[in-house]
Amino acid sequence: MDKNTRAEALIGILLSEGWNNSQFWEANQLLRSTPDAEMTRPLISLLGLWSDIEGDRIACGENDPPSPEMVRHLEALWPVQSTHT
Repeated sequence: MDKNTRAEALIGILLSEGWNNSQFWEANQLLRSTPDAEMTRPLISLLGLWSDIEGDRIACGENDPPSPEMVRHLEALWPVQSTHT
C-alpha cells in the first residue's frame, strides 16, 4: 500500500470511529517516514489531524508510547529514510 492510500485510510478510520493507539502511532510513523518534499494533500491532512489528536492525548494524559514490538513493526512498514548523505 502506498503512503497516500494509507493516509486516506487512516483519515477515514479517524473520522468514522476514531483511532486506537496503534493507528495513532502508525500515522506518526507514516508522517515521520515522509520527507517534507514528498508531502501530498492526504499526508498534509493527516499531519493536521495527527497534531490535533496528539495535543488532546497529551492534555488528557493518554499519550501511551508504542510497545517495542509495535515500533519494530512500524519501522519495517514505514522506514524513516536518513536525510544525511
